[in-house]
Amino acid sequence: FNNMLDAGTGNGALVRMMRSHGKSAWGIELSKAVLEQECPDMLKAGFVEPGVLTNLPFADNSFDLVWSSDVLEHIHPEEAEKVVSELVRVSRRFLVLTISLKGHTKATAANNNEAGRHTMLRPRHWWEATFRKYGAIVNKELFWAMQEFDHRYKGNDLHECQMEGDANDGGLYEVCKIDNPWLVGKREQKNLR
Repeated sequence: FNNMLDAGTGNGALVRMMRSHGKSAWGIELSKAVLEQECPDMLKAGFVEPGVLTNLPFADNSFDLVWSSDVLEHIHPEEAEKVVSELVRVSRRFLVLTISLKGHTKATAANNNEAGRHTMLRPRHWWEATFRKYGAIVNKELFWAMQEFDHRYKGNDLHECQMEGDANDGGLYEVCKIDNPWLVGKREQKNLR
């Protein structure tokens, strides 16, 4: 890919890294305050800008790659389809997304102030169907390669299981924690594929 959009860029770290590797990278972030504090140089240069995902200020098919990581679970449910349609609209080739399927971790902590921050909890099949509705094609091979999905986890391997989502809006699904050091390990480790 030659150019990319980081949709929900936060502190702009991905845009900065991609630009350091010669890519034409741009970012959009809801919070202007975050951009002013974390990456004022890129804000001034116009590499990142404040904006909303429901109305992206870019022409159709502007980016080879549209990236969004841990953003879509925070949008308002009534905006979900518009956000999805906008991400698909500005993408020329690839959409790479990470979307949390579980509630915010603070929901079970002693300080519950951040509970409910994941306002858009939907099962994977809902997200895939919604992106397909607007013309995206789900690349299952890439998905499985990135997930390194493993069906070996059963019974005692799973803990703190809970139902997430809404039966009346997208469906319920089970989310469990597993203890697996290779999820954060290095490729050189012998237990990694």
